[in-house]
Amino acid sequence: MDICLKHKIHNYEEFLQNIMGKKPAVWMNIIVTVFLFVLFATMLSAGGAALEQAFEWPVSVGIVLLGLLCLAIFLFDLEGLMKINMVCVPPLIAGGIFIGVYSFLHQEAVPAFLYFQEANWLASAVSYTSYNIITAIVLLAGMARVVNTKQVACWGGILGGLAIAVTAVFMSLPLFAGFPSNADTSIPLLNIAQQLDEVFQYGFLLLFFVAVFTSALCNGFAFLQSVCAGIPSGRLLAAKILTTATGMAAAHIGFSVFVTRVYPLFGLLGLVQIVLIFKAISNP
Repeated sequence: MDICLKHKIHNYEEFLQNIMGKKPAVWMNIIVTVFLFVLFATMLSAGGAALEQAFEWPVSVGIVLLGLLCLAIFLFDLEGLMKINMVCVPPLIAGGIFIGVYSFLHQEAVPAFLYFQEANWLASAVSYTSYNIITAIVLLAGMARVVNTKQVACWGGILGGLAIAVTAVFMSLPLFAGFPSNADTSIPLLNIAQQLDEVFQYGFLLLFFVAVFTSALCNGFAFLQSVCAGIPSGRLLAAKILTTATGMAAAHIGFSVFVTRVYPLFGLLGLVQIVLIFKAISNP
């Protein structure tokens, strides 16, 4: 955000040109745009997988339901995304912490660190963080139109990062306690919730669906911001409908396939951009 405010950058393409030059920025933008679509389809697939695992419904039900909800918000552009996040994120943080603690206290603990020697956990953590950075960078570059002071950007980053970190820590507790028995399920936390009481199971399912919904929205908006630059306003509706329909079709590839095979391919991109950002900051 500091780079965007300083150089009056208003979109992701301009941001890439600033940190790496015009020609490399063109190729990076193309690759990242493809990845954003993959992320959008993955979140739709996660919604389908959740309802399938919880109720044994066809995976298409969750995919279509989530896709239509996303399309409805896409119609309100960036303002719609901001309002949805303002409504959904606080309950997600509070609910995530509660669910993490409750699950941890109501299952038998297993020393998960004993399995770390067999799992490439460090590489997975770095890859996961780096490809999630891509979406954040794309959205933050576009947020320069709304956030107009460095102070607001700084505090937003600090508080947002802190909230994510705290939630992640508490939601990791039941995963560590239940590892490795839940490792082979598509959604391990949902599997843990199903071992507890029914009310808790439905509460977690609702929380997970809202989390997937907000993630799908962010990735879908980031993708649309990239591909719709320069498109006449009269064709934006068609672009949003086409993006949603194509994403729903691609989501049937399967949530586990996306996470285990496709995501790691893009992990390096996030690391490259992080390095370039630090370079741009240190050499203004």
